[in-house]
Amino acid sequence: MKTVSYKTWGIISGVIWLLATLVTIIRTVVSFHNNWGTSYYSPSFFSVYWVSVIIWVLDVLFAISLLTDILPMAKVSRIIAAVEGLVSGIGSLAAPYINTPLYLFSSFLGLAASILIVVALFSLGKNGQLFCFIALGCRFLSIILSGLSFGTSFGILLGINLITFVLLAAELITLSFYVAGKPKQLAAASASAEVQASAAADSRSSIEKLAALKSLLDKGILTKEEFEEKKTELLGR
Repeated sequence: MKTVSYKTWGIISGVIWLLATLVTIIRTVVSFHNNWGTSYYSPSFFSVYWVSVIIWVLDVLFAISLLTDILPMAKVSRIIAAVEGLVSGIGSLAAPYINTPLYLFSSFLGLAASILIVVALFSLGKNGQLFCFIALGCRFLSIILSGLSFGTSFGILLGINLITFVLLAAELITLSFYVAGKPKQLAAASASAEVQASAAADSRSSIEKLAALKSLLDKGILTKEEFEEKKTELLGR
């Protein structure tokens, strides 16, 4: 069975990440529109959406980095996202709808997921894949607890956010295969290149030795039988 290239996993993950970002943008804009002018609206509520814009930009950059296999860009975008999540989380503690145990724990799990993704991108290999799966669990629980903190039952939450859950799982699972396959396939490609270079060097060496033997034959130093014998030894036939 042919192994799927880590670049292919990166492209798939990047496309899914873009789709997930688009779904998040639509849901956030609709939510903002529905709550405009209601009792939920406040300056801190409004600021949450400006923070969301920053996250959307970082998510798009991350998706592009996966599509183009630019790992440094992926690392930088996720580090900024994790730092931004920490700063905005601390700054929003004063908001009345956030200051509940369930929501605080949900925010903590979301931040933990962001940090785990950063660790996965730096770890790569099997460890990186493990961190991706742990991040998936944290993100899943974060969404569940966030909904429950607003009094939403699990069944209703799962029904409303089904697309989000599917995209969430898909983007982190595909990312896990990207971080797991990248170092392994790069190492295999490097080893293959070394073998080819060694074979080419051996081939050049054999040709040079054969040319030297032919020169000795032409000068009469070697007989034709001696030349054929040494040529057979050299070529291994």
